[in-house]
Amino acid sequence: MARSGKEAWEKYYSGNDGVQVAVKKSCQYYETEASKSSLGTLSPGTVVTYRDALSRHIADGGNNKIAFQRSGSDDVFYASVDFFVKPGQISRIDLSPEGFGLEDRTYTVTAYYNKLIESITDRWDTSSYSGELYDYLMELVSFANTGSINSADLAGIKTQGFPWGAIQSYFGEVIGPLACIRRNLLSGLGINLSNATIFMPPSSVALYDYKLISGGQEYLISAKAGKGTANQVKPQFVIDAVDSILPTTLKNSKAYQVLQAIKDNSVKGGAFAAWKIIQPTTDNTLTDACISDVILNYDTRRGKSTDKLVNTTVWEPFVEKHLLNQNINNVTYGQVRYKCETLIQSASRANSLQVDLKSIFEYYLNESRVIYVKLAIAQPGGQPTFTVMNVDGVKKINSLELRSSNDSQTRTSDKIGYDKVR
Repeated sequence: MARSGKEAWEKYYSGNDGVQVAVKKSCQYYETEASKSSLGTLSPGTVVTYRDALSRHIADGGNNKIAFQRSGSDDVFYASVDFFVKPGQISRIDLSPEGFGLEDRTYTVTAYYNKLIESITDRWDTSSYSGELYDYLMELVSFANTGSINSADLAGIKTQGFPWGAIQSYFGEVIGPLACIRRNLLSGLGINLSNATIFMPPSSVALYDYKLISGGQEYLISAKAGKGTANQVKPQFVIDAVDSILPTTLKNSKAYQVLQAIKDNSVKGGAFAAWKIIQPTTDNTLTDACISDVILNYDTRRGKSTDKLVNTTVWEPFVEKHLLNQNINNVTYGQVRYKCETLIQSASRANSLQVDLKSIFEYYLNESRVIYVKLAIAQPGGQPTFTVMNVDGVKKINSLELRSSNDSQTRTSDKIGYDKVR
């Protein structure tokens, strides 16, 4: 699948005069593109400058030697294009299912494979992405699809500087469905996926990365390491999944009321509503009047976190207790919201609330039956492996908390969600 020879030159070199590339593996270099006798050997890591005007013979069907100059010399030499690291960007590339246009659709395994190959090729043909990374991603697709990888081809790829975290986490989501079905990775769990279809959810789905559907059964798969929680999980997913199966004691609990309040309210309003439920009776400084003020002056389309409190009178008890030494006339809604979020996080670790939050989440994990299929890549060399873990939610949870990803007073991008205690 790797591009080589004329194809590699057309994609990565043609018209790219002056690009600097490194020698990938020792090779002979020559005085002209037609020379048979070499002038010497280029060592791996040697950086040279490509010269396009003197390499056009490749376009006309000549041999695959590109013209280059060595540092500090005006002399031009020639060597095979396949011995140089393919130029191009290797970072800041979206390697997620969304990046390849795979999300929110159901596929047969053949259609999924074809779409993925087409998407990788199209993206690299219309970008300045690294040719070495292209070759490596295509090798990973082949590995997921067949279970084998060409060691010689892998050894010929210059992997230095690759975004390994993104490849394992995000591209692991992309190729995981192929590995599960083509190689029957879940057979050890008694799951037959020979006729399975693949559903790649939209990015808003937090619990799982893809779904495999076979024989009327749905299997939720996460590419993250199995540690009890996958990504931070929002209350709306938890409540929707377990509402019909929770016992009455949990549905009447303060933990359930808090989750419901976060689910039912906006990002801006949820923290106020949740803290009003949680706050101890000895506090009780966030009142109904405070909530009314939030609804009227902050939790609106025009409301901003930098807006100062409008009805300062109703907020005096809260500011006096929780925002010490602050002039109430300068306090913003964002400050109060952020303080509520931190108070909720702290309170969710306390025994009484923690126990019920954990119990509700255990129902959620058991109902969802998440299976972890993780891509690991050995270093050096980039040799991939897949591991499978069937997670029993009850046994895997240690401690949970409710935490916001909004790391400032002005950020309102995410609702409060379940997370493992840090």
